[in-house]
Amino acid sequence: MLNVSTGNYPPNDYPLTTVSLGAFLISDWGNQFNTLQFTVLDGVSGTVIKNAPGGLYGSNNPGPRINQFEFPFASVSQRNTIANFIAQMPNNAIIVMYALLYNPSVNVYVPTWQTDPGGSNNLYNRLKGYGFTQIDSFYRNIPMIFKFTKDGSFPSFQRWD
Repeated sequence: MLNVSTGNYPPNDYPLTTVSLGAFLISDWGNQFNTLQFTVLDGVSGTVIKNAPGGLYGSNNPGPRINQFEFPFASVSQRNTIANFIAQMPNNAIIVMYALLYNPSVNVYVPTWQTDPGGSNNLYNRLKGYGFTQIDSFYRNIPMIFKFTKDGSFPSFQRWD
């Protein structure tokens, strides 16, 4: 069973932000606030698709957290990098996305994402296309989780708190 726990800081802190498969911790927390965090599993084997020092696919350097990909989302360019990252994942990939947010921060939210160039290929429309029907709720700092498979073989899951 895939388990995901997240929340904004403060009050949520390090030990409460995790992705695990059964009893096995896959990823945790993140390295930088105000980023979108991704954990990607191979849809057939269940193995984690790993990041590498320096950061693959335009992600931030993962440091010790090689089982996750972290992306800032403040600019159109950064959101395009995330959309391209998702496009490069295998078709059977199970992708878990959650936000690592610092409560006092002001971020760029979905109302701005909707105006990004690229039409169906921009981040907003890609996530909508993968079943993130409640994405419009991301208009403020709010904990969220979205899990989907690129090929649609399993229903997507979304949660807002």
